[in-house]
Amino acid sequence: FGDRPIKADYTNFAPRLGVAWSPTEKWAIRVGAGRFFVQDIGNIVFDKNRNLNGRLTVQATANNLISTWQDPFNFGGSNPCNTPAGIVCVVRPLVLTDQIDRKTPSVDQYEAIVERQLSDNMALEVSYLATEGHDLQRWINLANQPVPGTSTPAERSPFPEFGLFQGAANVGYSHYRSLGLKLTRRYSDGLTVLGAYTFSKSTDNGSGIRTLGTDPLNPQNSYCLSCEDGLSVFDQRHRFVTSVVYDLPFGPDRRYLSDGGALGQVVGGWKVTSVVTLASGFPLTVSAGEDTANIGNCCRPNRDFNVSTKSDNPTIDRWFNTAAYSRAPNGTFGTAGRSEVIGPGITNWDFSLLREFHFSDRRPYLEFRFEAFNFLNHPNWAEPNTNLSSVAFGRISATRTDMRQLQFGLKFIF
Repeated sequence: FGDRPIKADYTNFAPRLGVAWSPTEKWAIRVGAGRFFVQDIGNIVFDKNRNLNGRLTVQATANNLISTWQDPFNFGGSNPCNTPAGIVCVVRPLVLTDQIDRKTPSVDQYEAIVERQLSDNMALEVSYLATEGHDLQRWINLANQPVPGTSTPAERSPFPEFGLFQGAANVGYSHYRSLGLKLTRRYSDGLTVLGAYTFSKSTDNGSGIRTLGTDPLNPQNSYCLSCEDGLSVFDQRHRFVTSVVYDLPFGPDRRYLSDGGALGQVVGGWKVTSVVTLASGFPLTVSAGEDTANIGNCCRPNRDFNVSTKSDNPTIDRWFNTAAYSRAPNGTFGTAGRSEVIGPGITNWDFSLLREFHFSDRRPYLEFRFEAFNFLNHPNWAEPNTNLSSVAFGRISATRTDMRQLQFGLKFIF
């Protein structure tokens, strides 16, 4: 298509610098910074060429059967254009558009790591990571969004003969900061440990080009993108993960019962593995469940800022304080913001026990495994319902992970 759908950007420059320094044998310091460009969303460019083909949406309801299998495009029925059968009637067509002079989205990243050797097989790492997103693509109504009101949307639109001008624009930005701690114990004396904790915060004015979690596809008001500032839908304030592999000290070539015997053959040679995950919940956006602003795609409810969204006693029947939200009046935007509710966290322990049965020094041999997923059978709740119009508003009706699962496996290695 050449440069007609979109202009090429030849100004992209991605410098990167990394420095590593070891002041002593037990210390290592690494710092780095760089700019990284984000992969383009190609179909947004090509969408504009689809405008020549036209777009038509015909919706039927129980009381207005304007579309049937025999007449799906409403050729034979009445339509706003008063056209005869065989001629399609398109009222206020949706326009797919884009910024012709758009920039390539980019992310600046900064990182600093300090490592300290604690012993011959153990090291501690402290890290700081920051990212800044620029010119990120955000799906918005680039033009022709009606102002809120109770009259018909066409009467409140700059171009009443068209519907929404929908596309992506370089209006997104993001900020991420994190502090990480990692303890590593290399395999020694039958034990290896890897533990990591991250304390972080991520904010933006839109977490994805498409719908992601409870983040809506479009801003509530495309003329007020600062109103979309909030926590990223993937923000997770605390996350701790540790994995352990431990050879039980029984049996041949181990600390206890190494001289063999019946007991050593039974309890010897076993290995235990464990993965524990503890994490806080993700942010959620409360939706009105209806277009109170009467603009075509909206909205959020009103928020009582004198009332906390956090429940003093969260339960699956009422995870957050639903009293903080109420329906916005007709013809208005809601005052609630993005990502005001925090969903349930994650607590999970996966556990396994295995042993190898050798018939010779190396291969072939049998490996027996016993594995338990969600070993404690802890319920990790799914996100609560955040639709104000739903009878299940604030309620959790599912789990994020399965209940405890136990499995046995036997593998022959040759």
